[in-house]
Amino acid sequence: MLGVYLFSIGLFTIIFQIFKYVLENKIINFSRYWEAKDENERLYKMSGLVANVHHLITIPIIFYFFMFPNPEVCDDAKRWSYFNNDQCLVAVDYRMVYLSFFSAGYFTYDIITFYKLSKGMKGRGEMLAHHSFAIGSIFLGLFGGFHLIGVIMLSLLMEVSTIFINLR
Repeated sequence: MLGVYLFSIGLFTIIFQIFKYVLENKIINFSRYWEAKDENERLYKMSGLVANVHHLITIPIIFYFFMFPNPEVCDDAKRWSYFNNDQCLVAVDYRMVYLSFFSAGYFTYDIITFYKLSKGMKGRGEMLAHHSFAIGSIFLGLFGGFHLIGVIMLSLLMEVSTIFINLR
C-alpha cells in the first residue's frame, strides 16, 4: 500500500514536469495558462491541470467500483449492490483501498506543490486546510475499515467539481 502512495506522489510530480515542459516550449499553445501575473501564478495554474488528470483517472474508476462490486468480497454481487447489500457495504474491497492510497498520494503531492507555489495567493490557507483534511479523512477511513472505504470513494466523487473550477 505504501508503494501505491509513493508511486502516486512520483507520478503526479512527473505529470507536472511534463506539463511544464510542454507549455514552456510551446509544444501545445495553451496561452490561457501563460497569461499570468508571475511565475508562481503560472505554475499554480499548471497544478490545476495536474488536478484534472487525477480526477479524470479516479472518477470513472470509482463509478466502475460501485457499478461492478468485487465478487470476492460481496456474495450475489450485482450492479450497484454496494448501496443495497449490507455485506457489500461493510466489506473491505482492496480495489478501493488501492485507489484511496493513490488519491492520498495525489493530495500529498498537491499540498507540497501548492505550499511552494502559492506564497501570497488569496485562499492559500483554505486550500491547504482542504488538502490536509482530505489526506486525514482518507487515512482515518482506511484505518477504520468496513464501509468507511466506500465513504472515501463517495467523498472523492465530490472532487468532480474541481475539474470545472480549474477550467474556468
